[in-house]
Amino acid sequence: VELVKFASVLEAATAAFVGPWDATGSWAEDGSRTPAARLARDTGVSHGTAKGLLCRARALRTMPATRNAFETGELSTDRVDVLGRGPRDEDRSLVPRQQPLHDRTDLVGRLAVEGRVRASLVVIVYP
Repeated sequence: VELVKFASVLEAATAAFVGPWDATGSWAEDGSRTPAARLARDTGVSHGTAKGLLCRARALRTMPATRNAFETGELSTDRVDVLGRGPRDEDRSLVPRQQPLHDRTDLVGRLAVEGRVRASLVVIVYP
């Protein structure tokens, strides 16, 4: 369990690096046409993975409470991606059904402050 949390913390650190790299346009210094193309080429990940990393980093720029929860391992990568992209049917499976609502009240309150509480979060919180 701790290893899975640590993996999320590493993903958060990756987003923290990729975000400014993307925002400043540093990726274009070598003539690359898109940040995803450069990231995929330089890191050896697929183009789809590179796009996912960039989408996550971009979403987290406007989601400080989510970013903080991600950086501490309180939120998994999957949950961060759900919050960043909006509601989808498959998102219902990402939260354990046995978890009581009151256990997540603090996180929900912080996300509501960011204006990120959407239908998907309601589905997640009310299993």
